[in-house]
Amino acid sequence: MSSTSVGTMKWQRDRWRRWSGLRWASATHSIHPERLRSRIPLEQDVPISGDQRERILAKAVDDEVLGGARVVHRSGQGVILGYQRKINHLGHFLMTLVTGGLWGFVWVALVATRKEERVRLDVDAWGNVWPVAGKK
Repeated sequence: MSSTSVGTMKWQRDRWRRWSGLRWASATHSIHPERLRSRIPLEQDVPISGDQRERILAKAVDDEVLGGARVVHRSGQGVILGYQRKINHLGHFLMTLVTGGLWGFVWVALVATRKEERVRLDVDAWGNVWPVAGKK
C-alpha cells in the first residue's frame, strides 16, 4: 500500500502527473495543456476563477460521455463517471460455436456479472482536470 496521498503532484518524464489513489495519472483535460509539460511547479501559477473551473469540468465531462462514460453523480467536489467494461461478443460467439454451445454459459456469466469502473473527475485551482480512482 502506498503512503502517497491522493492529489500529490510529481514531475514524471515529460509532464506533471497526480496520484489518483491507484496510479500516477495525467490530466484528462486542461485550460493550458502545454503548461503541464513545463517543469515549473503548478502552484506558481495564478489560480483561475470558480466559473472557469466549472466550464472546464463541464467540457471534460461532455468529452468523456461522448467516449462512452455515463454520469453517476455530480457534486461540489467533482463529477463521478461510470465506465462499463467491454465484452468481446464476437469472440465469445465464436467460442460458443467451437465448443458446441458450452462456452455460452461462460459468456452469459460474464455479461451478468460485468462491473462498472468509476472515476471522479476533479479540477485543480489552475484548470487541470484529474481522475481520482473510485473505491472498488
